[in-house]
Amino acid sequence: MSSSELRAVASDGAPAAMIRRIVAWAAATLAAGIVAVRYPGIPELLVAVAFLAVLAVLSVIDLEQRRVPNRIVLPAAAVALAAIAVLEPGNLVEAAAAGVVAFLFFLIPALVMPRAVGMGDAKLALLIGFVLGWDILPAFFVMSIAGGVAGLVMILSGRRGSYLPFVPFLAVGAAYGLVAAGGALYS
Repeated sequence: MSSSELRAVASDGAPAAMIRRIVAWAAATLAAGIVAVRYPGIPELLVAVAFLAVLAVLSVIDLEQRRVPNRIVLPAAAVALAAIAVLEPGNLVEAAAAGVVAFLFFLIPALVMPRAVGMGDAKLALLIGFVLGWDILPAFFVMSIAGGVAGLVMILSGRRGSYLPFVPFLAVGAAYGLVAAGGALYS
């Protein structure tokens, strides 16, 4: 497909949504493949793949609907913490503490500037903290760089004040943290 055909498809709402979904699932599949090579344990792999799938789904929802549904992120956080309790009980305190700190890190801006950071972002940070433990720090660094670059591009292109979905950047940072650092399940 030529670039002009791709732009024509992307200009219509439905095909653009399909493209977003395909890209999100392709990225999640690639990250899952990398995780599978790095962490061959089946239970841990299943948790990692489920985590990446949740990140992909939430990224698409945030791009399309500008929200992070509690019915997805909160059960995923509970399952992640339960998985750590069963698979790596020695890391449970670290995972819980990292999740709470990450949640608070996003909660304060969400309360002060609700148009800039949403409560869904804070709840997703809780999930990411549970899964990554203190490996969330390099993940947040990557997320900040990716989000900052995207924000700068928006400003330079004259779209200052436009909505910038944050979940995809959280997902990129979380995937990086899972692949590069390992997280609470893989100590």
